[in-house]
Amino acid sequence: QLLNEFTLLALEYSDFVFSNIQSISGNKIALIEHLYMLKEKYADVIIWNKGKGQPAMARKVLNSAFEYIYVFSNEATRAIGKKDFRGTIPNIFELNSNKGKEFAKIHKATFRVELPEMFIDWFVESSVYEPFNGTGTTLIACEKRNKKGFGMELDPVYVDVTIQRWEGLTGESAIHIETGKTYTEMKVEQS
Repeated sequence: QLLNEFTLLALEYSDFVFSNIQSISGNKIALIEHLYMLKEKYADVIIWNKGKGQPAMARKVLNSAFEYIYVFSNEATRAIGKKDFRGTIPNIFELNSNKGKEFAKIHKATFRVELPEMFIDWFVESSVYEPFNGTGTTLIACEKRNKKGFGMELDPVYVDVTIQRWEGLTGESAIHIETGKTYTEMKVEQS
């Protein structure tokens, strides 16, 4: 129910919602219900072939070598994104999920920066909203692609990682909007 409400709320402010969901034993029914509840907003599905899947630890369970990326929009047509294209973007793409995930020890659901970079290149004209920011990979991709990135994260550890990644990439200091202080100044005050 929360995912349905979130997706509908996001569509009030965004043209498209891209939602990557791996079908695992604990979420299969919820995933089917989610898709059914949003059938009027369902635009398309993209399949991320992750190459070699993680070995399943349970007996008689297949290795997970792909994830669905569901696309929702208010128009619910197969026309996706703000950029014009015709016959050049496949609905199945391959990107090895096991390489280049430098923050996987901090956060279990990380992905390579190339994943959001591809989606930005394919579909985005101006801005991206990442409601589950994690370690900031999507915002780093926005910075690298010169797009506005907006992210939300509740865990202060991940917020710190995101800020440090952004500062390392840009060479700039993150500034707190309300106080005008740099991230470093605020960390010194907190210690």
